[in-house]
Amino acid sequence: NNYFSMLLNASFQHGGDVLKFAGDAVIVLFGTETDSLAKATRRAAQCALDIQKTACVYHLEDLTLSCHIGISAGPLSSIHVGGVDGRWEFLVAGDSLKQLESAVDAGSSGEVVLSKEAYALVKSHIRGTKLDCGDYLALETKDTPLENRPLQPLPVDPSTEPALRGYLNKGVLARLDAGQNAWLGELRRVTVIFVNLKGLSFSGKKGDHVPIHNALRAMQTAIFRQQGMIRQLLVDDKGTVLIGVFGVPPFSHEDDALRGTRVAMEMQQELYKLGLISAIGVTTGNVYCGTVGNELRKEYAVVGDIVNLSARLMKAAGESGVLCDQTTYELVGDALIFQELPAIKVKGKANLINIYRPHVHTKKRVATSLEILGREAEQAMIEAKVLKAKELGGIADDEPVVATRKWKSKAIAARSSDPSLSSTSSAPGRSQSVAVMETASETPHDGLLVIEGERGSGKSLLV
Repeated sequence: NNYFSMLLNASFQHGGDVLKFAGDAVIVLFGTETDSLAKATRRAAQCALDIQKTACVYHLEDLTLSCHIGISAGPLSSIHVGGVDGRWEFLVAGDSLKQLESAVDAGSSGEVVLSKEAYALVKSHIRGTKLDCGDYLALETKDTPLENRPLQPLPVDPSTEPALRGYLNKGVLARLDAGQNAWLGELRRVTVIFVNLKGLSFSGKKGDHVPIHNALRAMQTAIFRQQGMIRQLLVDDKGTVLIGVFGVPPFSHEDDALRGTRVAMEMQQELYKLGLISAIGVTTGNVYCGTVGNELRKEYAVVGDIVNLSARLMKAAGESGVLCDQTTYELVGDALIFQELPAIKVKGKANLINIYRPHVHTKKRVATSLEILGREAEQAMIEAKVLKAKELGGIADDEPVVATRKWKSKAIAARSSDPSLSSTSSAPGRSQSVAVMETASETPHDGLLVIEGERGSGKSLLV
């Protein structure tokens, strides 16, 4: 983030605005509201050359970060798509983004490369040398640079807040509403899915947005149903790419790897019904979940090795299919059937990567009848609590208690004031459990009974 902040501040000083954070890259836009396209491109080139001189390399103890910069010029189109559960995505596409990818790929660490279209606009002011790919390596300015025109922040009308909230994920909104802005950064185990929709792009022509809009709604429905998050939606010359994540706040589950894999297969089927072919990569592991950027411009992101690996598996899936990494395969276990494929070599990895293809059919499980040994007093206490809750809510004995029913009494968590009953022992006795429940049953305002225990201690069987 410190390095990102240096790059952002330099861009803002030259009048650039952040369009997107894309993994370890940032896309900066120099608009044409007050400048011609040629002048805006010249500002972008000056900014890049200044970064090259002052902030191209960043040293931190035994870590050294560096960057290379690509510059393109041309029209862009933007649309707002989605809308499922009030969640929208702002999507930008156009020929200049295709140029940008080519220019970035042509550059090495510390270099600034202009697409041939961008160089044609600034060749009178920027000296460059032509590369084999047709783009140009920028070397220096030929004349007096343009005067800096720092980016001015836009005033925000409070009445726009409800609309703006539709572009933030629920985890960020929950923290903001609770005033916990400083608690957005954390390390978590998550499952990441990369989805590439083959041949689906957006050119800005009338009606061109409809296929992307429908596809995103199908993917939103599948992801949100399993309490996942959409990190980003991008469009380039290879098609449309969506990044989904399972396990980020406020939702985290022990079976996030299974949820992510099932959603990947479900999305592929739903997209096929829309006439779309997709390739999907699924990986699981530890990542940084939090903000990238600085106080002037930041996004909530998921950063880590498995994010890059998920993108690699998406590409390895070819024209269609779902590929999972070994960690996902091991965590899903026997809940799904997998086909083990030959290990592959991917960019950025020295060793071969084991990959697995999941199948729709679920493995048959052997039905077993489990019986609790003991715990009669605890079960009786729980049954009494449920009956009392039904009485308070006016619910018939044969009607289940549902979350939408409003109880008349105040909801509380039953806890004993006796220190001996709140022991942190890893194996509390049944007498302690019974005592805590008895305390709950004697409380005059019954409403909520909390049962806590270590994983595998039999909480599910108890209820």
